[in-house]
Amino acid sequence: MRIIGERSPDDCVDTGFIKVYLLNEKVTEDFLKFLQNFGELQILDGIREPFYTVDKEYFFTLKGLVGKMEMKVVYRKDRMDEAKGFIETLMRCYSMKDGGRGLEEAKAAERKIKEKIL
Repeated sequence: MRIIGERSPDDCVDTGFIKVYLLNEKVTEDFLKFLQNFGELQILDGIREPFYTVDKEYFFTLKGLVGKMEMKVVYRKDRMDEAKGFIETLMRCYSMKDGGRGLEEAKAAERKIKEKIL
């Protein structure tokens, strides 16, 4: 999975720290379970299109609908560059599907960025 485009959200006045990323594939429950290793996952599945949030303290909140090819990201102030790089790393590592190596690499990236910003 990777980001192939970005836009500002239509429903927000202050778009400085909020982006909508267009993805090359749909957000799946499997991908969200992977992200659960890095933040608090909530899925509201009692609706026609399940809505998710993934909150990564100090970094970002991801929001969207399961099965869509876009994701809204609300960045924490002054963390946008580092956090976007981390999101891209998470997507790349998820796409590895290699029996754990991707998860290990993503955890190492998480430790490195935490040391840098905290």
